[in-house]
Amino acid sequence: MLKDKEISRQTIIEDLTDMKAVANLHESLEWLTNKLRKTFGLLTSHGQDSDVLMQLNQILGRFQSLSENCLMYLHLEQRVRCFLFLAPLFRGAKFNVGNSDALETDVEVERLETELKQIEDVLQGSLQPQKYRFVFEGLGQQLRTLLMQGARKMTKISESGVKKICRNIFTIQQALTNITMNREPALDQARQYFELLYQRPEGLVASVEESGPRYTFDDYMVALALSYRYCRCIIFIDLSTISRANNFVNFLYTT
Repeated sequence: MLKDKEISRQTIIEDLTDMKAVANLHESLEWLTNKLRKTFGLLTSHGQDSDVLMQLNQILGRFQSLSENCLMYLHLEQRVRCFLFLAPLFRGAKFNVGNSDALETDVEVERLETELKQIEDVLQGSLQPQKYRFVFEGLGQQLRTLLMQGARKMTKISESGVKKICRNIFTIQQALTNITMNREPALDQARQYFELLYQRPEGLVASVEESGPRYTFDDYMVALALSYRYCRCIIFIDLSTISRANNFVNFLYTT
């Protein structure tokens, strides 16, 4: 979830040579662990003292644990980095913008895109392919969650603001796709969620009634609130639309 607590850059690895060092340490420890395991196996077959072997295996376990922790650290590091850049993106009325602003990708997204490309270059040459894939595994789903929950931080979003956030999502999706070689459909889902906001409230209600819900009840309530807020629909919506909105709420509750 998006929290109000700030995350500073000190939380992440700023110098990517340090990230490369962690990746190299993982691979080196794994190599050493495998070599030692074979050696200890030979000692066992030659009747080496069991107490000595137990101590050696404890050391082996520490090496293996440290190796696994290095890889998991890299895996989690990318998630914290995404949170660092995307969490501040949605505060206030930042997406209640004009047409000219809709053409520009947000600075935070551009910085995240740049850093992901740099991390790709660093880790691709340091980790085995399956380890490299693991580092970025599931990142698209986390980004979808961050982006969609970001809507709850918005006070207002204009049609141009919807274009802007969709442009941001496309930029992130393209950067991640280049890394994982996967389209990252979770980000398609995030983009389609924000595209709901192109519709007036009655259109949003009608689309869900026609196609069925694809998102959670809370997600739809946030989208509906933003749509009402932008359109100032208290003035424009007639009683029949209000009745349909009530039916919409009941529909989501029972689906």
